[in-house]
Amino acid sequence: MTADDDRWAKYETQPDEIDTDAPDDMVVCRVCSGTYGQITAQHLRVHGMTLKEYRQEHSDAPIYPDHPDRQPGGGFEEHTEESKEKISEAIFGLHQEGHYE
Repeated sequence: MTADDDRWAKYETQPDEIDTDAPDDMVVCRVCSGTYGQITAQHLRVHGMTLKEYRQEHSDAPIYPDHPDRQPGGGFEEHTEESKEKISEAIFGLHQEGHYE
């Protein structure tokens, strides 16, 4: 094992070794055991996987925390109608491009 292998070994945990306890405003990544505000596509790139692949491998793993303030779309009602329309169009475009499959 090289020094480079040792550095990455801490990220190679097995699912039965992962402690999924986290505060209610955080979630645990089932790949690296890291605690995050949510599991994002950007974080999963570190593991060489997409959000779709993560959901397939870890179907019981939450993407968002349980805490109501940390749910997707929180605070949307505070935006102006123009801002809501722009957000809606942007999200629709991402769905059309397949980002949320």
